[in-house]
Amino acid sequence: VTQPYSLATIGMAESKAERATAKAKYAWKEVLALLKENEGTGAKTEKSTKGALPLHFAAKCQAPFEEAKRLVTELLRLHPGGAKEMSRHGDLPLFLAASSQAPLEVVEALLEKYPDGAKTDAKHQKLPIHMAAEKQAPLAVVKLLIKQHPDGVRQWTHYGKGKLAK
Repeated sequence: VTQPYSLATIGMAESKAERATAKAKYAWKEVLALLKENEGTGAKTEKSTKGALPLHFAAKCQAPFEEAKRLVTELLRLHPGGAKEMSRHGDLPLFLAASSQAPLEVVEALLEKYPDGAKTDAKHQKLPIHMAAEKQAPLAVVKLLIKQHPDGVRQWTHYGKGKLAK
């Protein structure tokens, strides 16, 4: 049985890993609440103190499938250019989604707004396909990223790791 996450369950988590999981699973609710609370204030296009848009947080949060899809789709509708914006740490929303095991529909929505995101290196000079493979993203996501940028599987990362094929 999946435990419902709330601020109370985050506080009750015993280990750092449990707290991190609880926060990730709860974050999507916070993003939606903040957007509703700040409707019309520019909150969807302003970066946080961490240098990230709401879309960056949404791309990496582990919301239930329908909620993740709805949240990312709504944020892209409100700010389509957000798919091209890097966080202060050099991450596109696509990179965060690929490294967070996001559902296929989330990755599709991000690629629809910024197809070249699949070819863009992130902070560690890895491509989204490298992170998707490294973090065991759903197979459909890996296939989509390969289809979008086939040469990415032969591209080396900054660390000499990440080449997925000869």
